[in-house]
Amino acid sequence: MKNFTPTLLLIILTGNAFATVDKSTLRVRISAASTNYLDETVVFFDKDIFPAYNSSEDVAKVFNNVPGVPALFTYTSDSIKCSTNGFGTLATTTEIVKVGYRVDVTGNYKFTATSVTNFDPTSIILLADNQLGTYTDLRANFYQVQLDSGDLNSDRFSIIVSYPASFSYTNSGCNNNDGTIKVNFDKSIQWDFIQIGDANNNPVTTAGSLVTKVDATFSALAEGDYTVNFIYGSYSASRSFHLTGNHVVASIGTPGQPIVTFEQVTFNANSTHANQFAWDFGEGTTISGIANPSLAYLQSGNYTVTLKCSNEFGCSATAQATVDVTVATAVQNQTEKNIAVYAHDMSVIVNMNDMLNDNAEIRVYNLLGETVYTHPFTTQKHTISLDGKPNGYYLVSVKNAGQLNTTRVFLSK
Repeated sequence: MKNFTPTLLLIILTGNAFATVDKSTLRVRISAASTNYLDETVVFFDKDIFPAYNSSEDVAKVFNNVPGVPALFTYTSDSIKCSTNGFGTLATTTEIVKVGYRVDVTGNYKFTATSVTNFDPTSIILLADNQLGTYTDLRANFYQVQLDSGDLNSDRFSIIVSYPASFSYTNSGCNNNDGTIKVNFDKSIQWDFIQIGDANNNPVTTAGSLVTKVDATFSALAEGDYTVNFIYGSYSASRSFHLTGNHVVASIGTPGQPIVTFEQVTFNANSTHANQFAWDFGEGTTISGIANPSLAYLQSGNYTVTLKCSNEFGCSATAQATVDVTVATAVQNQTEKNIAVYAHDMSVIVNMNDMLNDNAEIRVYNLLGETVYTHPFTTQKHTISLDGKPNGYYLVSVKNAGQLNTTRVFLSK
């Protein structure tokens, strides 16, 4: 066998010298079935490349004229035979590149693709035999054919590259069942079918045989992860992505039990896709705009807490929870065994005769249940000044050693 490596080396070096890193490159080989003789041609797609011949982008074919060695080349748009041939970036147009050959020995020849790099998986790459009307997927198969020596029909073959599929979608709405995914694909080449799968790639629905060659639209989808699978003969490709949703899910995180009167407790909105919150605590108190509000119940009882969560898309959800409120242990305004609470002008004095716990605390509420003062109880006697507060009744709650004692005092200037 004659060595024609210098010709191939020229192809490789020239092709890499001016192409960008992300170029899409296809190398097609022709080989004689009865020998090891072969030749190859390179087609690449890159930005700012023109299909007409350009010496800085293309390499004209140099024929070896070695007996028994086939020759393979492609044509530029102005019909120049090339060993390396550049075309523009695949976008929304199918690219068709004419392929020529010369053989001096009649026999079976095989066409293969030796390099398919940086092509989008949803681009189909075909070798068309324009004489026999056959198409071979070069990603998955080779093509073997009888060629005659001296055949003048040297543009019998074409390389066809479809442009990549593109996707558009709408989010799933308030009922989480109306999301859509639309697939736009090259209509000049027909996929066998396009199928969408869930997060585990279990089939959800199939567009079927796209005989009408229209865009594939998948509807009635919930929020989640999906994979769109493309099938063309033995070749398959996939694209994974996440479809978001606008639906609202709501639940209430309630305070730990027990809940006692006059004790400040916090409720939590456990929600999805919500940024607006409206609370009704079942005893006349409503709070809006806060996800995790706090309040104190003034009377014991069984209350139903209602939360409405919503968002700017008009979606909403309501959740309810029940809480039991018991009466806090109370003391009067006179001295008891362990604690004494009394008022003087706008001050509250608390005397503790028992040992203080590390978590001892004093809270003062107005009759609306709003906290107006809170402080750790660290000394046996604690004086609270409420200057600046309005005259009226206040509730003084003292927590110590797991016990909660509350009394009502009247303050006036």
